[in-house]
Amino acid sequence: MTAGTATRPAAPSRRSARHPGSAATGAAFHLLRRGTLVMAVIAGGLPAFVAVEYRDTFSGAIGVASLTGLAENPAIRTLFGRPVALDDPGGFTVWRTGTVLAVLVGVWAVLSATRLTRGEEEAGRWDLLLSGRLRLRFLVASSLAVVLLATAVVGAAVTLGLMLAGTETTGAVLFGLLVGGTGMVGAGLGAVAAQLLPERRAASGLGVAVL
Repeated sequence: MTAGTATRPAAPSRRSARHPGSAATGAAFHLLRRGTLVMAVIAGGLPAFVAVEYRDTFSGAIGVASLTGLAENPAIRTLFGRPVALDDPGGFTVWRTGTVLAVLVGVWAVLSATRLTRGEEEAGRWDLLLSGRLRLRFLVASSLAVVLLATAVVGAAVTLGLMLAGTETTGAVLFGLLVGGTGMVGAGLGAVAAQLLPERRAASGLGVAVL
């Protein structure tokens, strides 16, 4: 075969040239995208629904008075906390949904963090990555970053839902920060627990218990 007819080596494809760190981070995004979408819909839709229902049902003076009387019940206070600004749709929504959303998003973040760290390690998918150029510290940090970003998306969905429902912007932003921040705390707890315990189930239990 002459030099003129020699076959040139094929150029590496973009997929094969992709950095393994980017591939690992992309896989984490793929694993978490559906759960993030579901949580964003729930966390954004529930407060908006409650705020709209408040206007339709309790916006009058009689409705606010009945809510105030209901909130004095010790059992109700135990479930939802001390009420603030029940005469405002945003205040009522935060009181009614704040605890539920904070617990829901926090627990989801713990489970997501342990899934992307200890769960992937238990499944053996990290062994191949660690045999190459990647290090455990990078995989843990990138997985945690993905969960933190997901909780930020959920917090933004809370704010957007309340704003679309017509509540005060400042309160909507603060409530979104509260829910998203609780999720970030849960993500951190899950990542730490996954490094302390050898099984995903035990790590998830520890993270939820501390949260």
